[in-house]
Amino acid sequence: EIENIKKSSRMLREFATILDLPPAVTEKTRSSQMESTITVESLVRYPPLYDYQFSTGRYLRKFLFGRAASKRTMVTIPTGAGKTRLVVEALVEWIAEGKPSDDEQIKNSSFILWIAPSKEICEQAVDSFEENYKHRGNPKQSLTIHRVWGKGGSLPDDVDTAQISEDVGVSGVIVANIQSLTKIKNKDPELMNTLAENTGVIVVDEAHGITTNEHRSVLKSMGFDWSLRATKDKPKPEFSTKGIVLIGLTATDFRGSGDNESTKLLKRMFGNEIFHPIIQ
Repeated sequence: EIENIKKSSRMLREFATILDLPPAVTEKTRSSQMESTITVESLVRYPPLYDYQFSTGRYLRKFLFGRAASKRTMVTIPTGAGKTRLVVEALVEWIAEGKPSDDEQIKNSSFILWIAPSKEICEQAVDSFEENYKHRGNPKQSLTIHRVWGKGGSLPDDVDTAQISEDVGVSGVIVANIQSLTKIKNKDPELMNTLAENTGVIVVDEAHGITTNEHRSVLKSMGFDWSLRATKDKPKPEFSTKGIVLIGLTATDFRGSGDNESTKLLKRMFGNEIFHPIIQ
């Protein structure tokens, strides 16, 4: 039947009839349906890092790649200088590259654990990871971000701890406040053990608070042993028995006036590896 269709103004309609298509498919788009003017919105440009943010990211890569002498460091950057973004971008870049590292524990890890003191700072971290991964992530690989915090430090009603366990082997980020991690430690030690075995990097935001008993107790459940002391063979003992990289992020790398035992403990917990980028 199609072979017998004659070339004419009706040929499209006859063709549509043979194929049982609606006549509308043969109609041309009317010019009256086309807008005479259209407005095209550009995607928001992701601003490049400042020099000090870029240099800090390069510094952190040594730890992610397992090429630093220690697995602990604290980065001190003033408030408002974009410290969250520069660390998140370094982590996202590393994830997008496939987590390259000379350290097998870090290379094969599933999770990055971001610890913050409040739900507001937690949400800022989630937003930063989400925005960064849209612009810098691997288009062939998605990133799962788990929110693990709730009102008053309780676990949120919709947190799926079983899903976290199931995500072992997949690149994921867990953003949690210290109160919720404390509740997991007390109520679900099996999950804490899963995190300890499958976490490659822990970032402690507002790291000057890491000397509290709550922080130290949670990190102890993640395999950190703060009782270790320097020896002749190990002048800088690694507190992480699981080989986890510990990154501190703060605007104030001291407690109180600075000249006290709390400040000494704070710096010792990071192996006295304090990085102050030059900000211009």
